[in-house]
Amino acid sequence: MRSSDQQETDDRDEWQPGMAIVDFTNPEACKWYVGLIHTLMDTGVDTIKTDFGERIPHLDVVYHDGSDPR
Repeated sequence: MRSSDQQETDDRDEWQPGMAIVDFTNPEACKWYVGLIHTLMDTGVDTIKTDFGERIPHLDVVYHDGSDPR
């Protein structure tokens, strides 16, 4: 993600230190994430729970594909 002034940003959430946000509008990010999921499934994991979607940045950001989340 980038801020609206096109500067790279690594949004930090002080409530959940170490949390990362994957910009799924970036095809390379999707490919990377799918690889991780495949690795987990190969080890026997059969369920993935995603959470904290409500904490996705939406102010002063632009996603990889140029979309504005507002």
